[in-house]
Order: sequence, then structure tokens, then C-alpha cells
Amino acid sequence: SSCMRSATAKLCSDTEGHKVMNLTQNELEAIVQVGQTSEVAEVRMNMVNIVGDISIMLSRSLKETASVEIFRTLVLWLVEGGCKDTDLRVVAESLDKLFDAFSEDHTDSVFFPLNLLPKLRGIHTALKIKIAQQKRELSQDSLGIINMARVNLHRFIKYKEKRVKT
Repeated sequence: SSCMRSATAKLCSDTEGHKVMNLTQNELEAIVQVGQTSEVAEVRMNMVNIVGDISIMLSRSLKETASVEIFRTLVLWLVEGGCKDTDLRVVAESLDKLFDAFSEDHTDSVFFPLNLLPKLRGIHTALKIKIAQQKRELSQDSLGIINMARVNLHRFIKYKEKRVKT
């Protein structure tokens, strides 16, 4: 999964990467399936990174109908799967990828119809509780990353709340 993550990151960061990255819906579903069923947190983190990188790449081409449909599927998995993982490091990684995927204002056309704001509010509440419960078990590095994701989630929610009013 580390090699796949690295190759995907390289392809997605290339300005022409989307031309090479022609994954089918079935292939993407297989990646998501691995992310949902693996018992190894590092594998789930790698799958979150793969899905997230593809989502970020697709967010740049939302004028294409096919890109929008795949983008919706992938970001919903990040929210419904990655953000609800038992390992808080996977949750933090999922959130970071979502922030990047929805960082541009033109992505609001997908963000709001998917009703992500209430879902993110729920994730924020659950995340605070999980951090309090697992604080003693986490390394300082992991706790710092997870707390940063929590703070960024709060800021992202506030930002999107302002966007919905405009």
C-alpha cells in the first residue's frame, strides 16, 4: 500500500497526471474496500491518502460530469469511512485530505449538496470525545497531529458556514 500511495501521490501532483490516471469506478471501489476492511491502521492511512490525493486532483476538474461523480463518491468515503475510523491518525489524515479537496470555492457546488456541513459538525463532536478518551494512549507526535486536525476542522466548519450564507 505504501508503493501505491507513493505512485498515486506522484501522478496526482503532476499537472498532466489526470490524463494518465484513468481509474474505473470498480478500481476505485476496490481501493475503498481495502481501506474499509484492513485491520492495519497504516494500510488504512495509505488508502485514505490515495483516495484523498485522487479527490484533490479531481477537485481541479469539476467541470467534467464524470469527475464530479467520482469526486462525490470518494469524498463521501473520506467522510463516512476515513473520518469515522477507530484510529485517530486515520481520522486526522482523512480530514486533512477533505480540507485540501474542498479548499477552493468552486468546490462548494459539490460540498453543500452533499450536506457535508452537518456531517463535519458531528465528526468534530465525536473527535473531541475520542481525543479525550485516547489522550493517554497516543504519542505526543500523534496527539499534536490529531489536535491540529481538530482545530483545522473547527476553522473549516466556520469558513464553510460563512460560505453557505453568501
